[in-house]
Amino acid sequence: MSQWGYNPVAVARFQQLTGRMDMPTPDDAQWMQWRRDQITGVVRKVYAETYAIKPHLAISADTITYGYGPVSVPGGWEGTRTYREVLQDWRGWMEEGILDVNVPMNYKREHFTTEPNNQLRMYVEWNEFARDHQYARQVAIGSAIYLNFVAGSVTQVRKALTPNANGNRAIGWVGYSYRTPDCYANGPLPASPECVPKQSGDPSRAELTRALTQPSEYDTVVPPVFSTPATVPAMPWKTAPTRGHLAGTVKTNTGIAIDQILVEVRDPETDALVMSRRTDGLGYVAFIDLAPGRYKVFVPDDARVTGKRVQLVNVSAGAVARFAITPFAKGNEGRRPPKETTPAFDPMEEQLLPNGER
Repeated sequence: MSQWGYNPVAVARFQQLTGRMDMPTPDDAQWMQWRRDQITGVVRKVYAETYAIKPHLAISADTITYGYGPVSVPGGWEGTRTYREVLQDWRGWMEEGILDVNVPMNYKREHFTTEPNNQLRMYVEWNEFARDHQYARQVAIGSAIYLNFVAGSVTQVRKALTPNANGNRAIGWVGYSYRTPDCYANGPLPASPECVPKQSGDPSRAELTRALTQPSEYDTVVPPVFSTPATVPAMPWKTAPTRGHLAGTVKTNTGIAIDQILVEVRDPETDALVMSRRTDGLGYVAFIDLAPGRYKVFVPDDARVTGKRVQLVNVSAGAVARFAITPFAKGNEGRRPPKETTPAFDPMEEQLLPNGER
């Protein structure tokens, strides 16, 4: 079981949130979920802050697909090594909308077909899962051309681009790597004695290019996979957005970030809960894909703070609205906040503020 992130700072933050005083084992379920949440928080922050600076920028990630796909793993998605060991909840990232393009690194050998290491089956299973879990975003299938013969890579490209039984298709295919475009150009691999390195990357690249763009002995299907140039798929949720985002901080009136405090987004008229999550170590939290409108950002009762814990914010389509909640730290209610100064004008900061307000 992975021990990534098992360090004193992380353990102390985990104990603060959960109230536990023991040292969790690396495979402790609560500890693993907390670490998974921290990774997701980083992905969410990257999405919100890049959107604020450059809304049309596509945020992608090369994600893990170890072993067999969720359909063959006890527990499904939550039982995969991706979720359980590497702590990448990329299915959740896609559902939340904090990735624009998921590129699963489905690095499998097309010619490995014997159980318990049937990589041909692994490749198909992960492709199926990724295409069926795009939600309102997109997936491009990643293949390991460096592990395959040219014919096997062409077969994998066709599999990646063919709609599945549910009619779901990937927007494209990504091959890794340009430097080693087939297993003949790779270094010695004990796991692949059948593929003896015998040429440099240049002739391998030429053969793969020919196989993908021209009729060849590598592929009996016509026309070739890329007989015409591939087009760049549109991202309508960015080019014609109907949703907005919300990001901000919770800090004490003396400027101290409040870690892992719950923040709720509510309907100001009905008080119905819309979303909720906890701040990170900098007091930061973000909410993605909110319908345009007015929201109440609220910090519920917490033993660490008192005083002002609510703010009303307007969310606009295609923009990141900001909030800053500054309660008193318990025991410091009488302390004055830091003296405010007028900051120098920064055009980038002006761009980030909603509704033209400063």
